Amino acid sequence: MITKTLLFAQFVRQPNKLSVVLTRRRRRIASQPMHWDPTIRNPYRGLVVWSLPEILDVDVTLYRGPRSTKYEDKEWTIAIEDISSTGRPRRIATKSINISDFVDEQFGATSRHELFKLTMGITSKKVKEVYVTLALSTTFLKEGKATYVFNFAFTLEKGFD
Repeated sequence: MITKTLLFAQFVRQPNKLSVVLTRRRRRIASQPMHWDPTIRNPYRGLVVWSLPEILDVDVTLYRGPRSTKYEDKEWTIAIEDISSTGRPRRIATKSINISDFVDEQFGATSRHELFKLTMGITSKKVKEVYVTLALSTTFLKEGKATYVFNFAFTLEKGFD
């Protein structure tokens, strides 16, 4: 049994604590800051593994026309922040995802689960490489005239190969 890393990073200097943040416009949902564990071979390479699952819940309203089968795009940003010892967050990597790509067109199944790996874009000179492994579950909540409300749960946890 091999455990998957949730967050892997290679730095030029060692970070203090790392946090995963979901943002869209003024909305911001952040995970608890976790300690970064360096590897034995290279102290500037390391990973963060959540021992207990942490769920970041987001309710999203998606729009779809009466003749359309696809939902309108909604871009969310997943960011990795280094929390300094003084508590100041500094963004080190980001990745934009389109939430409408994770919704089933048919409502036969009200829930959908995916495990995916994101290679993050670097925003700091002190970082060489970052990737995140997330579990995403989608649940249909309610339907309006042209609106559909979904709950997205981003699970930060230890996975298995």
